[in-house]
Amino acid sequence: YFLSFYLSVRGQIKRFGLKEPRYAYTVTLSESGVKIATDKEQADYTWDNVYAAYRKAECIYLYVEERRAYLLPKGQGEADQDEVWALLLERLTAGRVHGRG
Repeated sequence: YFLSFYLSVRGQIKRFGLKEPRYAYTVTLSESGVKIATDKEQADYTWDNVYAAYRKAECIYLYVEERRAYLLPKGQGEADQDEVWALLLERLTAGRVHGRG
């Protein structure tokens, strides 16, 4: 799923001619879980309900469902990527975290 998602995002960037980043959503990680907020809605997920996390060099892909992921690009949040990854390793079971850590 990761590769399919990644290629889909790359294709959409090219298709729509996107160049400048735009605000899409805010991800908040806490002791109790994950909160996703947009201009229109908010969703909360407990750690038990987070599907998986994948780490690449420049981004963490946080899947809250099998086919729904949120990107956490390196340098875009208040915490650095290593801190975020450490929290994910702590909160998610071993079979749900993938990538270098």
